[in-house]
Amino acid sequence: MLIRPYQTEDCAAMARLFYDTVHTVNARDYTPEQLAVWAAGQVDLAAWNQSFLAHTTLVAEENGQIVGFGDMDGSGYLDRLYVHRDWQGRGVASALCQALEAAVPAKAYTTQASITAKPFFLRRGWQVLREQQVERGGVLLTNYVMEKPLPGSPGEPADERVLFFFSPHPHALPLYERLEKQLLARLGDFERRVQKTQISFYQGRLFGCASFNRVRKGLRGDFLTVTFGLGRQVQSPRLTVVEPYPGRWTHHAVVTDPKEIDQELLDWLAEAAAFSAAKGR
Repeated sequence: MLIRPYQTEDCAAMARLFYDTVHTVNARDYTPEQLAVWAAGQVDLAAWNQSFLAHTTLVAEENGQIVGFGDMDGSGYLDRLYVHRDWQGRGVASALCQALEAAVPAKAYTTQASITAKPFFLRRGWQVLREQQVERGGVLLTNYVMEKPLPGSPGEPADERVLFFFSPHPHALPLYERLEKQLLARLGDFERRVQKTQISFYQGRLFGCASFNRVRKGLRGDFLTVTFGLGRQVQSPRLTVVEPYPGRWTHHAVVTDPKEIDQELLDWLAEAAAFSAAKGR
């Protein structure tokens, strides 16, 4: 699958994809009356083309066929995201979102998600700000204002969940902030879930986490335990504990200095993300 920039000659095919997707994929969550005002089949191609050119617009293409598209304005607002009905659940929307977020620097990304699209965005770490009713042609449609804040970076405040997690160990927060920033730069996009005993990292599937797990005796001071799973055992003095499981080796690395969040550690985490994704296929 190729992700490429939008071209004016794509507009008509994208309008057809939009109409077909709404009237098939979204039909499970909206009435025929709602679908008719949402996608009436009479798109103003000139206006669409103008907005696509004004935004960062990307097209997903397979064997010369457009199978999805998305566009985002300069503030990080995701205006449209549609995937061909035959390509649902095959990573097209995720690839488009990842590429758009990489192309548009913003403090947070926002969108208005349909009932159908809401679970997709939740899986990618977006949050519902509010449910709303949008009027089109005298008909009300339900959608959700959603936001995806970017992970905090040094010099920027972390969100409240992260701050609460680190409240017993506040001096370890800079270690985590550096890890998160470097992971974002390396992987392009990942979901962070703040849980009771760890902060878990997902790219569709869990591939690693950060915690205060004392995997080594005598640990003192500020530290962070970075855990990840691989399909092989890595022999390294940096890895305190390696636990074998069927088809997987779980590795634990204790980080006590920001300099230890280096290329080698990021390589292991990137390998873990790829390994986890492959197991889910």
